[in-house]
Amino acid sequence: MKVLITSASRKVVLVRSFKRDAIVYATDIDPLSPAIYVADFFYKAPLTNSPDFVSFLLDLVKSEKINMIVPTTDDDLFVVSSLKEKLLQEGVFPLVSSPEVVSLCNDKWKTYCFFKEHGIPTPETFQIESLKGMESDFKLVLKKRFGRGSRGMFYLEQGEVIPWEIGNDYIAQRYIDGKEFTIDAFVDSDGKVISVVPRERIAISEGVSIRGKTLKSPELINWGRKICDLLRPLGPVNIQCIWGGEGIFFTEINPRFSGGIALTIASGADFVRWSIALARGESLTPFNDFEELYMSCYNEPIFFKRPFGG
Repeated sequence: MKVLITSASRKVVLVRSFKRDAIVYATDIDPLSPAIYVADFFYKAPLTNSPDFVSFLLDLVKSEKINMIVPTTDDDLFVVSSLKEKLLQEGVFPLVSSPEVVSLCNDKWKTYCFFKEHGIPTPETFQIESLKGMESDFKLVLKKRFGRGSRGMFYLEQGEVIPWEIGNDYIAQRYIDGKEFTIDAFVDSDGKVISVVPRERIAISEGVSIRGKTLKSPELINWGRKICDLLRPLGPVNIQCIWGGEGIFFTEINPRFSGGIALTIASGADFVRWSIALARGESLTPFNDFEELYMSCYNEPIFFKRPFGG
């Protein structure tokens, strides 16, 4: 099995996990990215949104006889999803949801509308154009509509004025006080939910959980299953929510491996091996018996004499 992981960046755990059962090819724009030095092969990629990326990807898949593509960023998801039918015809399994699901999840406003339509609790959310120059009635979280993680996110206290100069690519969401959780879920090719693993994000760095714990919460498991049944993604998906005194509020869905996937795999829910099984056309059995574990991450250096050329 030859697996291509795009935009490998710092996803060392993901690369190592796939290497247990596959030959791993990694792409990235940066020859200093640590994950590429863990992969078996590396190719330097153009920017995902450049006109050269599609031909680069298709040529690489053909020349190296890749069996499965694993996109790992929002931009990669969009491109690979748009090529899904072509890749399948070429015998390549793209571990990505449909273009409709990817579009909904990559756009936080569409995600909010999805939650509202299906009665899933979510914070009040507004498009920023209607709020500029107004005083906030409550504490707000302002974040990029198409942003990744916490990049560009900031807060406004109750009574503060929404600045006129803020870009129209922002949305404003009512701040919810509580603990942050990620629900990692895995869905097979028929839309069957294989596993749902909630975990608390105890400490977060650059939008990624660096300390956390899995927990067997019936409420979170049931919500994760319901959202996946409604959305019908493919493969790994992570659902973000906040749980406090007001209850549970869902904020985002990412149809890809989460940054904290190491904890989910360690708990017994091996999303990576299930991904390889999907690519091989194998059936999966639902898995509910994960362990409750804590995780604490640290930085590990990787040394090399000169950067890869790709």
